[in-house]
Amino acid sequence: MFCPKCGSQLADGTKFCPKCGAALGDNAGAPTPGAPNQFNNGQGVPQPQGVNYTPSPIQPKKSNKGLFIGLGVAAVAIVIALVLFFTSCFGGGKDSYVGTWEGTATYQGISVDCTLQLNEDKSAEMEMSFAGQSQTMDNLQWRATDDGIEVATEDKDDWTEFERDGDALVIDQSGIEIEVTKK
Repeated sequence: MFCPKCGSQLADGTKFCPKCGAALGDNAGAPTPGAPNQFNNGQGVPQPQGVNYTPSPIQPKKSNKGLFIGLGVAAVAIVIALVLFFTSCFGGGKDSYVGTWEGTATYQGISVDCTLQLNEDKSAEMEMSFAGQSQTMDNLQWRATDDGIEVATEDKDDWTEFERDGDALVIDQSGIEIEVTKK
């Protein structure tokens, strides 16, 4: 018995062609009346017929470009938000030190009023007052550090560090303790 569609040899009683999948009826082995005889080459072997195969179209791969752009924009927005948050929480950056800072200086148990003026041009001035007398140190320079500020005389030979402690700048060295907060 042969498949009427592709001409493959089949076992008797086969319902479907294993090669092309054509459904075979009860009379699958018999030639169809009025149809041309497929055994006309005189050798009893069917003529091979071309298989009509149309491949399914290959689906184009979806582009992830939009996803990557969206993730990139989101990452940049998060970084900007974090910078703005931490800048506002910790005083707005290194130039947030500019202004007047007031507090006390303690030396050998004696408290002295202290005012520290930090200017945008990086110049500074410190005034200490006690019992109606005051002493001013002008011609100072200042610079911001990762932990606070440093102040030095105009010649910048010896920098003294004020550490940031919350809203205050604090120095504690050689028995002198100064703590000032921004006004």
